[in-house]
Amino acid sequence: MPYIINNSCIACGSCAVVCVHNAIDTGYNQTKDVSKGQEFGDPFIINNNCTGCGECLAVCWPGAIEEVRVNQIT
Repeated sequence: MPYIINNSCIACGSCAVVCVHNAIDTGYNQTKDVSKGQEFGDPFIINNNCTGCGECLAVCWPGAIEEVRVNQIT
């Protein structure tokens, strides 16, 4: 995945609308334990379908999508 969505995401959904590769999923379906005070998940996540086209980056006005640097990948 060449891009990640950071904590600046406001869940506007613009990135998911423009992604023709179906590479952006809502993270709210991630299961976390609400009884322990955990939130429901990240607003949006970029999955392995990402080709790095940059369409999402172009429409993300809060600047929540950033390129993954090689040294960030573990």
